[in-house]
Amino acid sequence: MVRELVVGWFGDVVRTIKERKTVFYPVVVLLTALVVFGAWKGKNLYVAHREGKAQLAFSDALDTYQTALYYAVAKSDDKAAVEDHIKDALIDLTAVIQKHSGSALADYTQAFIADLYTLKGEHDRALETLEKALAHMNVNSPLYGVYRTKAALLLFDNGKEAQGVAALQALADDAKNKQSDDAAYYLGSYYWSKEQYADAAHAWDRFKQETTQTQDASTVSAWAPMVWQKLAQIS
Repeated sequence: MVRELVVGWFGDVVRTIKERKTVFYPVVVLLTALVVFGAWKGKNLYVAHREGKAQLAFSDALDTYQTALYYAVAKSDDKAAVEDHIKDALIDLTAVIQKHSGSALADYTQAFIADLYTLKGEHDRALETLEKALAHMNVNSPLYGVYRTKAALLLFDNGKEAQGVAALQALADDAKNKQSDDAAYYLGSYYWSKEQYADAAHAWDRFKQETTQTQDASTVSAWAPMVWQKLAQIS
């Protein structure tokens, strides 16, 4: 499930930026993260210098990461090239962590590495890497819910469906989770794929209350229109 999220970014990024309230896609997540990292500007010069160097290193590593994604999507038939670019990206991102372990970027860099393991089909390693990042990530970060949902989806990729369902349900029910609609959407999608339509409708109940006629468009989850279309098929 996560691999589809990662590789789907290239074909969907424009619509994603314009329409979605929250996203999984790496570059959009990065832009959000940089706002968080801007907090270091208010600290002492040493910290600012350290974070500045880390950010430059991460920017360079991101280039190889994006190249790996491009090959995974557009050049997937060239398996050797895909593997080479993923390897290069892993080397560059790992170097960022090794050289800038004290940076606020380190944990987020781990999350990008998890994406690469997902592309390689190493779902167990991807989950382990992402959980390691989450263990050190600030739970108040606007990105925490995004990555926690991605970790829940990785449970499905690892054949742990029951755990994945429980994790998504918990995230969807968490009033403090600003990305709870993401978890609710994927939970309903899981049930839908199993043709458990009543369970899907229950998981998507929150979206039934959202209408563009009665709410500001910015407050309506971007998942809502897709959910409405599916629910119309069983109403």
